[in-house]
Amino acid sequence: SGGTTVTAFGQFAAELERFKDKYGLDPQKAIAGSLDLMHQIVMAYKGGGTLLVRDKDENVIEEWKTLKDLNRHVDRQCELNNE
Repeated sequence: SGGTTVTAFGQFAAELERFKDKYGLDPQKAIAGSLDLMHQIVMAYKGGGTLLVRDKDENVIEEWKTLKDLNRHVDRQCELNNE
């Protein structure tokens, strides 16, 4: 079909299985949805957008002005989760 195959193994496979068990998420759909969301984020940044997280009162509680900023945040969260 000309598509790409992603094979999950190790810790990544275990996380997908945990999401499946805990939330009922189909791993294939979860990966496809994640890739689609990442594409939307990249396109928003290319268009000059900023990623904001707001609380229930609409106050900005986190902000990433560039994809590089977001990647730094994700890397840091991964480091914290592995400690």
